[in-house]
Amino acid sequence: MPTPHAGWSALRAAGPLRESEADTAEPRLVVILSLAGLPLGLVVDGVWCGPLGRTPLILPLIVRLADLEADWSMRRRVAALDGTMEVSSPAGGPTVIDVMLPCVW
Repeated sequence: MPTPHAGWSALRAAGPLRESEADTAEPRLVVILSLAGLPLGLVVDGVWCGPLGRTPLILPLIVRLADLEADWSMRRRVAALDGTMEVSSPAGGPTVIDVMLPCVW
């Protein structure tokens, strides 16, 4: 029979890092994306945005992929505890992440 403290350690494993993971992705993904995509993004987006006056393409894609990895990682850990996670990010507004973890023993 599990002790009450075993549940708390599981909640602590998924809970406290959710804010920091919302801001940063796994370091290895950031390194891979930066090494592979950043030089290309600087050249393509530099020409695309500068002389052509278009909106950037590559650099926002790198940022979005890093955000997705952080989101997936957090969702996996919350789901492992039978929790739910909702993300709301309206254009021009704040991003709100609601994580609900069960606390029934």
